Amino acid sequence: MASPHPEHAANAELALQHGKHVLVEKPFALTGVEARRIRDVARSTGLFAMEAMRTRFMPHTVRIHELIAEGALGDIRALIADHHQKLNPDPVGRLWNPALGGGALLDLGIYPVSFASDFLGTPEEIMAASIMTPTTGAGVGAGAGAGPWAAGEGEVASATGGGAGAAPPRPAAGSPR
Repeated sequence: MASPHPEHAANAELALQHGKHVLVEKPFALTGVEARRIRDVARSTGLFAMEAMRTRFMPHTVRIHELIAEGALGDIRALIADHHQKLNPDPVGRLWNPALGGGALLDLGIYPVSFASDFLGTPEEIMAASIMTPTTGAGVGAGAGAGPWAAGEGEVASATGGGAGAAPPRPAAGSPR
């Protein structure tokens, strides 16, 4: 599914209900309820559904997994992952609009969170914070700490992500963009 973020869940369910396996662009869904619904439809139809998190399949990620499996990196006890980038400053554009799946967590912060869970597994607990823009309410910076991870060895991770700066003021009603 490469549709606007708010349509991912409905499009994935529709495809599954029509016998199609689905690969859903990130974010997989905008809420946990939507994600569980996609999972349930996939299970009930015997079809495959997965988030298209490209970073999990990049050569450097594959190589890190190989090094860990070989024992070359020792026991991984902590992981710090950051992803930040400069964003288009349009305050009503998708990147700033939480209703469209914008903001730090769903759009940018998911990369370091996914990276941490790829290497450490599913965390038992996640703590997160975000800096919200005054104009749209979308998170422009997010920090998350997670742990202990499901492996039960006390691993911890810190993952941060977001866009540079804050969105500019929202244009006045009726004014040109």
